[in-house]
Amino acid sequence: MVAVGLAVVILLVLAIFWAMNYTKDQSGNMVDDQSGEVTDAESPIITEVDITSATTDEQKLPAGFPSDLPIEFDGLSLSYAADYQAADINDKVIEYVSTQSVADVVAEYEAYMTDNDYDFNTKEFNDGDLVQVRGLQTDNVLSVVIEVNADDEVMVTVGYSESANAIAQ
Repeated sequence: MVAVGLAVVILLVLAIFWAMNYTKDQSGNMVDDQSGEVTDAESPIITEVDITSATTDEQKLPAGFPSDLPIEFDGLSLSYAADYQAADINDKVIEYVSTQSVADVVAEYEAYMTDNDYDFNTKEFNDGDLVQVRGLQTDNVLSVVIEVNADDEVMVTVGYSESANAIAQ
């Protein structure tokens, strides 16, 4: 099941790579910087947060991302938003290395979801080296994937989606 975690990371890297090669034109379409080709309206608009120039922890998060989550900002390596305008879904994703154990990170996010009235479940894979905590509220989804990577680091990927459409996925 490490493959599931790797698939998530690969998709995130591909989305960021894609975003770095596109800009937005006056009508809101994404334009390939190299070929000038315009993408269709269903392609997401990716906005990467420059975490290196942020002066506060909150500035390291995508706009609208919950700032009260138990995030270890010192280990933050990725922060972006993907706006799927055609589907009315706005996904926000961060990734960081935790100094805590997988079990401790899971416990923190389960406590957060309990305190904030999320309906959530926790799934464990690969003898606990990969865990997903997924919570639903009326109009948002909070998904946390915690895994031990090849370097024995605890990687945490947090996705936050705003939209009733995101719940159906």
